[in-house]
Amino acid sequence: MSASDGDRQRHATLAKLSSGVLLTNGVAALALLGTAVLTARALGPSGRGEFNLATSLVILAAALCSLSIGPAAAYYTARAPASGPLAFGNVALVGLLLGLSIVGIGYVVILGGDLHLRGLPKADLLLVLLALPFLLAIANVQSVYQGLRRFRAYNGITVAQAILPLPLIGSAIAVGAGVRGAIAATVAAAVLLFVAVVVVTRRASRIRWRLDLPYIRALASYGVRLHPANMLAYLGYRIDVFLVDGYRGAAAVGLYGAGVVVAEGLWMPSQAVSTTLFPTIAAEQSESARRAMTPLVTRNTLWLTAILGGILFLVATPVVDVLYSSRFSASSAVVRILVPGVVLFAAARVLGNDVAARGRPLVSSVIAAGITFCNLALNVVLIPRYGIEGAAWASTGSYSLAFLASAAVYRTITGVPLHTLVVPSREDGRRYVRLVKRIAGRPAEDLSAVPADVTRRPD
Repeated sequence: MSASDGDRQRHATLAKLSSGVLLTNGVAALALLGTAVLTARALGPSGRGEFNLATSLVILAAALCSLSIGPAAAYYTARAPASGPLAFGNVALVGLLLGLSIVGIGYVVILGGDLHLRGLPKADLLLVLLALPFLLAIANVQSVYQGLRRFRAYNGITVAQAILPLPLIGSAIAVGAGVRGAIAATVAAAVLLFVAVVVVTRRASRIRWRLDLPYIRALASYGVRLHPANMLAYLGYRIDVFLVDGYRGAAAVGLYGAGVVVAEGLWMPSQAVSTTLFPTIAAEQSESARRAMTPLVTRNTLWLTAILGGILFLVATPVVDVLYSSRFSASSAVVRILVPGVVLFAAARVLGNDVAARGRPLVSSVIAAGITFCNLALNVVLIPRYGIEGAAWASTGSYSLAFLASAAVYRTITGVPLHTLVVPSREDGRRYVRLVKRIAGRPAEDLSAVPADVTRRPD
């Protein structure tokens, strides 16, 4: 098999896996949107803001406390697939133990130190933390499936995690349980999903429920270098929710969060390709294959997201009104402001996954630190003056900086010209033609006479 044939086969495999993840993310996004619409319409801006604060807090806690064990497991499993049975049991146990430890510490701090958020009662804060151990364990197990590239199981967890809370939250609201009932339903969904994941995994694979210290040390070695990046990245694009609450209150969080949910729907393509690219790059031994794959994925993800973003920019107002009602009309401005930043960050995510998959997670941590500082500074300056629109501008600014920094670092590491990350190539054009003709039911013509891609860097 020639090098070009090998590249085509790799690209086709990546495209197939990514399309499955993208379809799954689309279904999950619809379920999450359904939850957002249900809570917004039933609870109003203030109640939606309180629920958003609770769920954002537990996800933030998971990001801060995970120690990036999941991505580390995906990395090592991709490089040594035979470690799957060992990985499943160890990462699940580590997730549960970490989560239980953080819950215990959190309860001591909250109850002993009278800690609370402006828009979230203490009882709700204590309640939502109970989901943490189960969320960490689920995420870790899912990462092992990612490393094995068993995306049917990976996608099943993604869909279940999005869909399962919806009927439980709907039932809680229907019986008049309000915001606290919705939070309790979210916790119950996490517990049920953890049980289901363990049962399904045990049927499909052997699980070794015994901590293996050398394996855990290997995970920790990789995770401790990657964790600052993951932690800071999440802070960088989620700390605005807590700052909006601090400056403007829960109702503003509800309006801002509604816009964020709509705008971040544009991230589905980049999330899909990044999910499949990470284990692919980690397992790939050929540097030329890596250099051929990532620029292709980056530029096509960027332009696909840009096209979808342009459409969303034009229809933001009617979309928000239809989904959330006229009480959330202010959210449409948030959507439009976020679109450019979300588009650029889609490409930054792809590049960041490539760098981390090369075993250089510390580089991502340095970038994330700069982006988080930038986002925090912009939010502190803009939110008091411009409210939720200021928070949106802060996010767009930091997302744009993330793309520029990620592109510069990728260029330094690989030597790949920057224009190949942005400018579509002739080979891309040929792929688009074949895709359109395939969709139209016509056989693609022989395009062998078309000159090769002159922008591709020679191996």
